[in-house]
Amino acid sequence: MENLKTKEELIELIDEKITLAKSLVDKLENDFIEIDGGLKTKRNIDKEMKFLQKLKAGCLKNCDELDVTRKLQCTNLNFFSHLVNSLYNYDDISSISTMRKHNDERSIRIDFICNDNLTWVKIIARNSESIKDEVLGRCEYGSKDILAVADEFLDVASSEMAFFRAPKVVFDFLNPIDDKLEIALEQKGIILGRKFKEFDNVCKEEIKKLNVDITTMLAYVSELSNGGSYFSFNEKLINEQAVMERKAPIKPILDNVFEGKELICCETAVKSFDEIVKLLAGPKEKKRAEEFKNRLKILPDVEHPESIINLELSAQIKDRSRRIFAFGIYHHAITVSSNVGFKRASKMRNFDIPMITHSARALTEKKQIEL
Repeated sequence: MENLKTKEELIELIDEKITLAKSLVDKLENDFIEIDGGLKTKRNIDKEMKFLQKLKAGCLKNCDELDVTRKLQCTNLNFFSHLVNSLYNYDDISSISTMRKHNDERSIRIDFICNDNLTWVKIIARNSESIKDEVLGRCEYGSKDILAVADEFLDVASSEMAFFRAPKVVFDFLNPIDDKLEIALEQKGIILGRKFKEFDNVCKEEIKKLNVDITTMLAYVSELSNGGSYFSFNEKLINEQAVMERKAPIKPILDNVFEGKELICCETAVKSFDEIVKLLAGPKEKKRAEEFKNRLKILPDVEHPESIINLELSAQIKDRSRRIFAFGIYHHAITVSSNVGFKRASKMRNFDIPMITHSARALTEKKQIEL
């Protein structure tokens, strides 16, 4: 092996890698540890660090330069470094190192998922020459080239709809790759990491229709979210909502979500909303309710689409909620709701509802008067 490093140079290189591993662990602990898969990724880097520390200890005692050099080439730190640093370049990361089934036989590993499952990112930290060699067939028998991997990812993504479209697949390369290979990947439908922001803006502009749930109607017209969050209430839950409202007002958030969108809802949702308002709302809340309904396009209820019909009723999945979410799916509209229980329960049954969630707000105007 040419240019074999000396013992001192190898120890210095190992120290650099240990320092890198520690910095990656710090980044994960500070910014991503709460994300699904964040802790597992940290533990994997910890294993790399322990391997390096053991390698250094052995090198200090009796250094076989060739053996140490080969072992250093086997570490995954380049991959983990590019993975962790890439996390800062994407928004709304929901999971790290997630497995998805491919043809009920094998699984693919998505290095991280973001944008409400709209974007799957694969990190590639290998050198450019080895990637090119595989495509040209200069590789071990049975190994998959990057174009075959792209086909697998796109195949799995096409079967898992998010917000009524297949997730975008991003290949984020640490090193520049051959221009012809870039073109071949893009022709298949792969987005290159360095070009992701252009595609991300287009994706966000595509959402044009929203299905408004009862919980969202209530949150929007509540006195709590219209200047009444500085009262004290007898009910603990409403006091907690008041604290949340003071910290993060819900109406500007919803206005931002609604901007430029067609707002639709089903007759069941409006009927239930009217009943709740009639029973619990104060005068100002009732006025806001009528004004808000004028912004809605109210359409008939629909039959349950096949995708949602298998969601059995339970403590979290009520018939009314199922009707409302079915309406959104039927009209290819994303449902805006604070009903996170329904989303969680449906996800446990392997059905991911197209949904934008927000925190709940109760009708409080009458309760303020009573204090």
